[in-house]
Amino acid sequence: MPTLKVYSITVLNDGNGSGSANASSAEAGQTITLTSLPNSGYRFSHWQVLSPAHLSIANNAFVMPDEDVTVKAIFIADNPGGGGGGNSGGNGAGNTGGSSSPGNGSTAPNTPETQPNQPIVAEVSIIVDDMDKYTSDVAIPEKAISEAIGQAIGQSNTQGDGETGITVVVNMEIPEGATDLSIILSQTALQSLVEANVSSLQINGLPVSISFDQAALQAIQTQTSGNVSITATDIDGLSKEAQDVIGGRPVYNITLSNTTQGGGASVSSFGGGTVTISIPYTPAPDEFTDYLHGVYVDEEGNVTRIDSSYYDEESGCLILTTNHLSIYGVGYTAPSAQFTDITNHWALKFIDYVVGMELLSGTTETTFSPDTPITREIMVMALGKLTGVDIESYSTVTFSDVSTDSIYAPYNEWAYQLGIVKGVGNNRFEPHRSITREEIAIIFDRYARAMGLEPPTIQQAAPYIDQALIGDIYKDAVKVMQQAGIMTGGPGNRFNPKGSATRAEFSTMLYRYIKLTTDPKTPMAASRPMQAGISTIKMVSPLRARRPLTV
Repeated sequence: MPTLKVYSITVLNDGNGSGSANASSAEAGQTITLTSLPNSGYRFSHWQVLSPAHLSIANNAFVMPDEDVTVKAIFIADNPGGGGGGNSGGNGAGNTGGSSSPGNGSTAPNTPETQPNQPIVAEVSIIVDDMDKYTSDVAIPEKAISEAIGQAIGQSNTQGDGETGITVVVNMEIPEGATDLSIILSQTALQSLVEANVSSLQINGLPVSISFDQAALQAIQTQTSGNVSITATDIDGLSKEAQDVIGGRPVYNITLSNTTQGGGASVSSFGGGTVTISIPYTPAPDEFTDYLHGVYVDEEGNVTRIDSSYYDEESGCLILTTNHLSIYGVGYTAPSAQFTDITNHWALKFIDYVVGMELLSGTTETTFSPDTPITREIMVMALGKLTGVDIESYSTVTFSDVSTDSIYAPYNEWAYQLGIVKGVGNNRFEPHRSITREEIAIIFDRYARAMGLEPPTIQQAAPYIDQALIGDIYKDAVKVMQQAGIMTGGPGNRFNPKGSATRAEFSTMLYRYIKLTTDPKTPMAASRPMQAGISTIKMVSPLRARRPLTV
């Protein structure tokens, strides 16, 4: 019998983890399994095929060709930030990898195992490292598409029922700084996608990720006869209306055109098809992700908010769906925009922040009542929400004037049990009474210490003109709040200890307190629980806050 030839298998790594194969050599036709192990702080990204270029990896495995194989394990840092101009994160789940290259390099990314009722994802990765050869157009190889589809169909036949189609994902790795890029999809590749009835085609590599479902692909095929060019370019010179909503956030003109008709006839409508656009964006420190939304800008500069859009924190993208291509961007509507009585208020910034964190809400759906005094129960509830109190754990009521069915009752009980608040005598709390400024000071001080925090001294304390009016039990707390910069005096250096604080003033104090506890440059930012039971209390993350409800 003739001796079968054995070919070598070489597995390299990028230094952020290790990769290995279940064999160092094998005969053609054998199945080889790959294993990846990331270093701490990294996760596996994909297998880069160094040779041969046509090798396809699926489910961390490949069939040995009749030549030597060299692959490389690629790892990325956990939770990398999204950015324009590069390879954007996708939304699919699956396990089939295809690979090809326009002459520069090729990879075969790995994806998680296909879950029940999820599409099989066939990935095609293309590395472009020489933009002199690809100054504006990068073509998706027809062979790569057909091979990826073929492998996905083969896996689908093996798995049988339980999957819902094929998603083809094209990952284009473009050199940093490359601009005005067009991705070219040939009519042959488009036909392969339509004939295979793929669920969707997702393209990563432009400043945005863009995905076409099957109906959209069919609409493109119907309206074109040659190669299809897909672009996403930055937009300057927005209308004032668009600028007010988008500001300095990303906005792109996304186009699809037939390169062989009329010098590039545009295809903007996809009938009943759906196009999904993912725009990478990192929210500003004071932006709340629930208030980010997609924006469509028409030819006249008019703005339409896309209510179905949302910000996906895992991918770092604003995701929107549409049935036509045009100008799309990332907009932001401030949490307090619904309130008509704070438009020009001096505390707008602070109100917007605490409303966005769901600590305070409106007095009606359209009003905040910024100059109305804050009450004792509302201050306590705001601190409880900041802490993330489990209200189900506080079902009892200590004070006789607190109703058991009040939405404030669990927070009052929580604060009382931790010593943050006390009654006013005769087993009463006076929840609806306007809280005085000296009471605010001592509650803030007790709250900080109950959370295991020491209010820092960022400025020297100076006696107020009305210092003598401050109650003895409040004097130390008033001094601490002044030194921490949380509470300051009013006109004439008066603290007005017996006076009330408005909702706007309390919003400002609460904002200052939160910044002290979350800014890593302040000593107060490091949490250290003081007693049993406190360690489960956690701060609400500003960027993960939910939309506020009016109460």
